Amino acid sequence: MERHFEVVYDNVFQPWGAARVRNIADLYVAAQREGKLSSIRQSDEMQDFEKHHPVLAGKLCDASVTSDPHKLALIYSIITMKERQEQGHVTPSEAANEVTGQVLRFFKTEP
Repeated sequence: MERHFEVVYDNVFQPWGAARVRNIADLYVAAQREGKLSSIRQSDEMQDFEKHHPVLAGKLCDASVTSDPHKLALIYSIITMKERQEQGHVTPSEAANEVTGQVLRFFKTEP
């Protein structure tokens, strides 16, 4: 008799939705502008965000990013593309291609 085992995971990671990421990004930007970044970073939700999205969190903690409207627009356009993908307006491949194009155009025009 052949035995088959099924692996059951107790903790399955669910990616953060784009709307939730956008809300967190808004909080980081506001806190950065108000000089309250260190206090909001102590919350459990922010700690979780920084754990699962360390690159984006790092950018949002950087005043040179959050004070530059072009850099901030790029970050929000990436989040918007993720929203469009989640809503089924674009495929993951189309979203990746669009984001790549946005980033390349940004660096082409950056002073």
